[in-house]
Amino acid sequence: MYGRSVSNGQTIPTINGKFFAIPSKMGLIDPNIPGTKSADNYYRLQVSHKLDDTWRINVQGGMANGPWGGYMMYTEGISPTQDSIYRYSAYTGWKNKLATIQAFLDGQFNTGSKINHKVLVGVDYGNTDVRSTGGNTYGDHSRFTLALNAPTYYIPLDSLTNFDANSFDSQYGTRYQALYVQDHIKLYDKLIVTLAARYTNAVSWANYSDPVEQTDNKLVPRFGLTYLITKDVSVYGLYDGAFVPQNGRSFSG
Repeated sequence: MYGRSVSNGQTIPTINGKFFAIPSKMGLIDPNIPGTKSADNYYRLQVSHKLDDTWRINVQGGMANGPWGGYMMYTEGISPTQDSIYRYSAYTGWKNKLATIQAFLDGQFNTGSKINHKVLVGVDYGNTDVRSTGGNTYGDHSRFTLALNAPTYYIPLDSLTNFDANSFDSQYGTRYQALYVQDHIKLYDKLIVTLAARYTNAVSWANYSDPVEQTDNKLVPRFGLTYLITKDVSVYGLYDGAFVPQNGRSFSG
């Protein structure tokens, strides 16, 4: 699967807090700005193999990447005489990557004539990586000033893009592997007990200002109980949990 989009957005500032003081048809972005482009690519593979009448093995994997980047112009303020708008040019780029794979075995067997087990055992692996780079001309008021009464456009492309587009660089990601085991036990066609657990080892990292890495090992249990009153009516209770690794930073460090 592939997707692509192109945009060149525009914002209209207020003057003295008044909306629509600037005509909405007035262009604040220079036509020569290259714009922003993005693309999404998805790949998926799934394989299933039946071992016998009751057991089956399944393997599935997927990859995704989405490069995104481009130039934009933003308003930075109004001149003291309120007859010109300060603008700045900026570049932002993102590179997102995701890879994941799962393999699991499911089947069933009986212990005695009244107890049925439906078993699921699986492992999965995932890896995400996100990188952002960018730069801008923020603070240079005289560079791209736009006169409201006599706006001029078509600034040379070299001038619009003449700055360090990699003045900031941040990167973060998460890598994990997990094991999941579940036994779905049906007793006498009336009571169903679900016993399961998922163990996850995850490493999250980021380098916003200074590199940081966090390792988590988490066991999440699951317990369910279902009683079949009739063929169409049942009552159930469930205890479950989830673990989602985080790669952010706290204000306290």
